[in-house]
Amino acid sequence: MSEFKNLQQLNSIQEQLARQSLRLDSLKKVGAYTQMNIKDIYAVYADPDKVAHISADNEIFVGTLNDIETWLLGVMWLEHNYQKLKLVDRDRRELAERRERDKNMINMIRTGRAPTPDLPFGSPNGA
Repeated sequence: MSEFKNLQQLNSIQEQLARQSLRLDSLKKVGAYTQMNIKDIYAVYADPDKVAHISADNEIFVGTLNDIETWLLGVMWLEHNYQKLKLVDRDRRELAERRERDKNMINMIRTGRAPTPDLPFGSPNGA
């Protein structure tokens, strides 16, 4: 029964992440988690087709399913409060993402190579 419950939790998290233009994947670099002997570690990545300004290789969040579920509640709470304060809504966010994708496409056509996203912090390899 616990396997079924884990599968339901995994499907629920994937649906919620898809609404936020994110995706769930197994962690590629395990590092400290193998030293702590923690299994079932997942990473949250940006969906490169929907979020153009974040590198698809950078992990946004890393943890167990319970950790990701708790983090996702905070993300949804923040989005809800932003909408209440009329700071950001889903349509404005999608418009900004579309503009960024269009800008990247124009730069790619001009230069002939794929754009590298501007990373405000962290290293390009996501460490």
